Amino acid sequence: MTDESFSMNTTATMNDQAIAYLRNRVMSARPEELRLMLIEGGLRFAHMGREGLESKNFEQSFNGISQCQAVLSEMITGLDRSHSPELVDRLHGLYSFIYSRTVDAGLEKDPAIMDEVTRFFDYERETWIMLMEKLVEENDRDVAGTIAPDNASMAVAAGSATPSRSSATSPGSSSPMGSISIQG
Repeated sequence: MTDESFSMNTTATMNDQAIAYLRNRVMSARPEELRLMLIEGGLRFAHMGREGLESKNFEQSFNGISQCQAVLSEMITGLDRSHSPELVDRLHGLYSFIYSRTVDAGLEKDPAIMDEVTRFFDYERETWIMLMEKLVEENDRDVAGTIAPDNASMAVAAGSATPSRSSATSPGSSSPMGSISIQG
C-alpha cells in the first residue's frame, strides 16, 4: 500500500466516522437540540460564506451562502401556524428578511451583509439556548411540584415544541414578542 492510498483510506475512514457520529447525534437528539444544531449550522455556513466573500473565493462563498439559505428555508418551513399565528408571522417575516440578505450578499459580493446574517444567527442561538435552559428549569420545577400557576410554559413556534404566547410579559422585557415559554 502506498502512502497516497493509505492517506485516502484514512481520510475516507475519518469521514465515515464523522458521518456516523453526526447521524447518531441527530437521531438521539431532542427536538429542541435539533433546532439548536440547525441554528449552529446556519451560523457556521454564514461564517463560511462571509470568509469566501472576503477572500474572493467565490466557490466557498457560494457554498456557504447556499447552505445558509437551506438552513433558513428549513427554519421557515418548520414554523407551525396552528399554535401562535402572530408569533409565527413575525418569525416568518424575520427569517424571510434574513434569507433576502443572504441573496443580497451573494449578488453584491459584500461580506458586511453576511455580518448581519451572522449576528442574526448568533442572537438566535443565544435566545434558543436561554429557552432550552428555561425549559429545563420549568421541567425541574414541574417534577418537584412547585411550578407556579401563573408561570406560563415557554412556547416556541418551531420544531415539535408547541408555541403559545404568555399572558404576562416579563418586567424589563425588550422582546417585541412579549414573554415566551417552551413546553416539552
